[in-house]
Amino acid sequence: MKKTTSILSIVLTLLMLLNVTSFAAGGNGSGGGNGENPLSVVSVTAGGKNLSEAPIGPEGEITIIFDRGMTDNQAANFEQICFTDKENNKVEGVTLKFSDFQKNDDGNTYTVLTYSGLKNGEYNLKLGKDLKANNGKTLGEDAVFACTVEGAPEEETNILQTILAFVMNIINTVINFIKGLFAQ
Repeated sequence: MKKTTSILSIVLTLLMLLNVTSFAAGGNGSGGGNGENPLSVVSVTAGGKNLSEAPIGPEGEITIIFDRGMTDNQAANFEQICFTDKENNKVEGVTLKFSDFQKNDDGNTYTVLTYSGLKNGEYNLKLGKDLKANNGKTLGEDAVFACTVEGAPEEETNILQTILAFVMNIINTVINFIKGLFAQ
């Protein structure tokens, strides 16, 4: 009987060790683990829709969600996020502000990007390949999300520029007419 109790104790101890090991491997969602997978973007949304599904305004908010902790590298990570044109050139004159990275109920990390200064047209929101999670893993390659901006006021043509262009056109026409008279 004593032998059976000893064997049972050993088996229960081994089972408990397996459970503790499984729990530790699950992690706590801090992003500090040693996962081998690269950092992933879970979603990029504006107004509750995927960024590419509906037009966005010239100013607003975009929520970017990542699959692991991002709190350790915030300043460097924010430098990796920008709007580009279709030729992948950074769009100048756009103001970007970021909230601190925070955890959501799913254990993912998100930031809210507030932007302003976009004009009507097609753009990409570029998340640079060097965005880094707390565990050191990066995206590995740029993540690009297409978007269309609508609703920006049309650029006003300066009335003085319009008048100047009109006068220059008349002067050029008169000069060409006079040249034609003397050419005969």
